[in-house]
Amino acid sequence: MASIVSYIELREGKVTGPSRFAVSEARRVADAAGATVYALLTVGPLPQAEIDQLASEISAAGADRILCSSAESLAGPALHFSHGPLLAQVAEHLRPLLLLFPAGGVGTELGPPLAVRLGAAYLANASIEIVAEERVPEPASQRVVLLRWRAARDGRRRIDVGDFERPVVASLADGQAAAPLGEPSAEVEMISCPEPRPAGPRWLGSDPDPSEVAEVPS
Repeated sequence: MASIVSYIELREGKVTGPSRFAVSEARRVADAAGATVYALLTVGPLPQAEIDQLASEISAAGADRILCSSAESLAGPALHFSHGPLLAQVAEHLRPLLLLFPAGGVGTELGPPLAVRLGAAYLANASIEIVAEERVPEPASQRVVLLRWRAARDGRRRIDVGDFERPVVASLADGQAAAPLGEPSAEVEMISCPEPRPAGPRWLGSDPDPSEVAEVPS
């Protein structure tokens, strides 16, 4: 079955409203497309009881399964340097058709580099429509369409997820989560976080390299 991954952002230890909305949108798409909703929760070191409480809230918003990574490197702001390797690991394992980020800066920080790494399409500040497609004599099918206004507000860019042979990464426009769409009982799977690989310092100097032969113009 296809999968959808929704990234969960925390603020002061609580699931943000835009994150609940992103999960509810993932649930709506999954119900139309026949997919499984995975919510990705990244936290610093936390007691299991606190992780379970967060997972219960995310599950109630519509997630089928919770993937949680708890590590010291994930305790700070969500940055590509610290969180990007984990996102890539999850995406390469699940091969989702859609990766959703909540409204706000987290999608801008994590979405574009993830899309580049996966060779995916990227759409910012997007909204999602489920479009019924008549296929006489076959039963009607559901198309998942992502939309966003162009910068000049003179039209909207449109991506039909079904037309792509590669995943789509999108950060959503803000919205209001629907009433709880799931049960607070989704399975929680703890996953390891790859260690960030800091680039070592690079020193620039003006001392000549004795192994190089300087060319002196005649």
